[in-house]
Amino acid sequence: MAEDRLAKTERTLDRLAELLNRSYHQSSERLDRIEEQTARNAQLIERNGQQIQFLRELMQGHISQSTPPAHAD
Repeated sequence: MAEDRLAKTERTLDRLAELLNRSYHQSSERLDRIEEQTARNAQLIERNGQQIQFLRELMQGHISQSTPPAHAD
């Protein structure tokens, strides 16, 4: 009887170890994907910031001129 409980406990522990190992690998892969996406997002944010700055400077230059370049003859 005690041997049956011990064997059952060992099987349960083995299954739990497998589940933990699988969960660890899935979490690790998920974290890798999140890190890659975060890096891509940072690049997009940087690029968008540069474009916004360019447009801001373009608008300031356009507004500060007496005759906008698009309307100059």
